[in-house]
Amino acid sequence: MNHLEIDSEVSVFLNKVTPTLLREAEIHSMIISLALKCREQKKEVALLARGMNFDGTLAVAGIQTDIVRPMIISNSNSENAKKFARALLKKNIYLPGVNGPLLAVDAFSKVWEEEKKVKLQLGLNLRLFELRKVIMPARVSGLWREATLRDEDLLCQWLDEFGSEAVPHDPKTAGDILHEHVRKMIEGKKMFLWEDKGERVCLVATSRETEKETWIAPVYTPKCFRARGYAGALLANVSQLIVERGKIVLLFTDLANPTSNSIYPKVGYRALADFRHVLFVSSYETV
Repeated sequence: MNHLEIDSEVSVFLNKVTPTLLREAEIHSMIISLALKCREQKKEVALLARGMNFDGTLAVAGIQTDIVRPMIISNSNSENAKKFARALLKKNIYLPGVNGPLLAVDAFSKVWEEEKKVKLQLGLNLRLFELRKVIMPARVSGLWREATLRDEDLLCQWLDEFGSEAVPHDPKTAGDILHEHVRKMIEGKKMFLWEDKGERVCLVATSRETEKETWIAPVYTPKCFRARGYAGALLANVSQLIVERGKIVLLFTDLANPTSNSIYPKVGYRALADFRHVLFVSSYETV
């Protein structure tokens, strides 16, 4: 990497990074899909950064959708990730953390730790999975359906519970914003429920998309309904719906959760790469 470029518009960033990032399309789908979603929503993005080689080609890219969110970085070798971190530090860029492929994140974080005098705190160890063909599980009691506006309150409750359990380091979403988000997801036919004997027992939602991929997030079953096969059954059916639309399905799992990591391969998901989310904690904060 030779120098840093900061973009002010998402469209410019996408035009510059997409041709290179598509060489590892699934690995970089998180960056591309986030940028596409921000462009579609006309959202102001905190940071769009590109580390460029001497010959003008892309070495590493990063997007920070919000000032309180980590920067997502592309796959790169350790040396380029370190140079990228140093170049951002020279610009006095503030980051609460970084997320991306393991090797790049570890190298980037080490520079941030040493030069900013912060402590590194593990957010999540993640595994990226893809699915191209569904393996339908054995019959499970109940049926799946699209969520409707009648489910709004329960879905808001479940998303809040999911956030507290799965990503406690993420900032909480205010109630009115959460309700608005859920309504938009329902209206966009992106939330699905498993219902057993008239009781709603599991949620699977789709989130971001690219031309070729659709992301699943979250997959959530309340504790009282777990270990009954609901998540696997609902995930398989929603995944099949996506596959029939001609898309590859992508999702992340938390490596600290052995249950989820055992469920996904059973319905056809294949591990692609490991990612890491690292938080940067100031010395006066508690790690």
